[in-house]
Amino acid sequence: MILIEAAAEAIGFFLKGIAVILLIAAAGLVFIILREAAWYVRKQNEKKMEEKDNADGSI
Repeated sequence: MILIEAAAEAIGFFLKGIAVILLIAAAGLVFIILREAAWYVRKQNEKKMEEKDNADGSI
């Protein structure tokens, strides 16, 4: 019985470790997506500013 309890406890710790690793990976993925979205928005804003500058005829 002690062996079964020890095995169950070990499996519990193992699953908790996997859950923590998955949560960290998910947070990293969200961070990467937000960084890429910010880069895209910044590029779009730069493009709009260039179009605005070129709209008055100056190059």
